[in-house]
Amino acid sequence: MSDADCLAEAERIQRLLAEHAARHDRETSLPDEGFEAMAQSPLNTALLEGASWLTFGRIVSILSRGSASFGTLWLMHQGSGLAFLALPEPALVASFNDRFRQGAWFGNALSEPTSGNMFLMPHQEARRADGGWRLSGAKRFVSGSEQAQYLLTNAVCDGQPAFFLIDKDDSIQVEDVWDTMGMRATRSQLLHFQDTLLPESR
Repeated sequence: MSDADCLAEAERIQRLLAEHAARHDRETSLPDEGFEAMAQSPLNTALLEGASWLTFGRIVSILSRGSASFGTLWLMHQGSGLAFLALPEPALVASFNDRFRQGAWFGNALSEPTSGNMFLMPHQEARRADGGWRLSGAKRFVSGSEQAQYLLTNAVCDGQPAFFLIDKDDSIQVEDVWDTMGMRATRSQLLHFQDTLLPESR
């Protein structure tokens, strides 16, 4: 897909987003039309297929003209989802590559209630457990948390900050706290982790 084709596809999706953006902000609802459109669009894997970062930035800008909330959601999804490329095991990289290409949604669960903007430096400590570590704590401003099937999160493990790509399972509870005018459709909620497994392999 050429850069021009990417930008034209982004314009098509932003027009759809713009039709529903005010309603989603009013209702504090997720932009389902955007998720559905992106699941069928080659834009979702543009970076994997070699799109430049300049083109990617333009895509985010175009989508955000239609819905600032969806532009944020998609940016978080791309940044968190493509973290799979850094996984240590080739089989896991291949597995997450398939999931990403098939439309799985990824979220970013890094900010802690007391961390301010230092979201890359976690304060919450995870304890050693079979298969990795266990985390009990909270992460806030998790955009699209109800849509996400996987989360990029972090914790202090053995005294060092560590990052993990985890399943959003039943040990993670969503607390509805988000009501920010103009960005309500991100539904950037507070997540509670209750003895959540952080797999050593991820």
